[in-house]
Amino acid sequence: MRSGPSANTIREVDFVSCTPDLFRAELKKRGVIILRGAISKRRIAATKAKVEAAIQKLSTVTEESINEWNWQQWWPGNSMSFSIGKARGGEINDAMVRDATDDSLSFYDLISAPPFHRLLARGFPGLDFRSTPVAHCRKMSPKIGGIKLHCDIRYHRDGPFALNFWTPLDPAGEKFGTSGLEIWPIGYAAVRKYLQHNGVSPKDMRDDLIEAVPQVFGPPVRTNIDAGDVMVFTSWTLHRTYFPDSDCADRTSVEVRLAADQWPDDPLARLPSAWRGRPARALSRLLSASGLAG
Repeated sequence: MRSGPSANTIREVDFVSCTPDLFRAELKKRGVIILRGAISKRRIAATKAKVEAAIQKLSTVTEESINEWNWQQWWPGNSMSFSIGKARGGEINDAMVRDATDDSLSFYDLISAPPFHRLLARGFPGLDFRSTPVAHCRKMSPKIGGIKLHCDIRYHRDGPFALNFWTPLDPAGEKFGTSGLEIWPIGYAAVRKYLQHNGVSPKDMRDDLIEAVPQVFGPPVRTNIDAGDVMVFTSWTLHRTYFPDSDCADRTSVEVRLAADQWPDDPLARLPSAWRGRPARALSRLLSASGLAG
């Protein structure tokens, strides 16, 4: 096992050595953990080939051809033009990649190994995780620009708490000559308190508080994530894209998200009325329904 981190670093651990207690503790304390060697490079390469073929196939979608697809299932509640824009822009989610590959690929396949299940079920007992439409992939290019400082829950209100299994299909970070993520390793309770938001209310999070994060919490940690590594962070973890100082290559990453309808520290607590009563799929049902149970 790799050595433990100091206050402003991120814990890196070999996947086979990560225990549920360590998994939960790091996500609670720092909001992030890096699992080295979590997925075989062969599987990453095979997934990348299928994803690139799906992106190419979907990039040809038009208003005339979209009804040949199950586009209403892609981004539920959004318009046809929104779905066409996502398809043509190369930002595809799990429903889209399933549609484009005749159900031969799901992004959730990347976390199908039983050790992932154990980390979730034993690290967060009593928490019911489910799939989400915002499990998706994105190609990052310096020509397009990066994603500004944010936490996922600002944009994805799928529940008050979610985990993002951030999985690059190409090595990501300045060490590899590609863009990466800068992370502020702050626990979700502290971020929630700082942002003065419960993650459920429809009101937006304050721009001034997010913009002040570097001044309040100090500099971020620049990560380097190789293909086969997985960086897990919560929907409250503050992060942004960074590009190396020199020219860099494009890279593609997958964000495999699992959302919960409960607070992680008290799964039995009643949620605010805005969220109460939403259906949750238990982890065991999610995994078996997706063919992932092991």
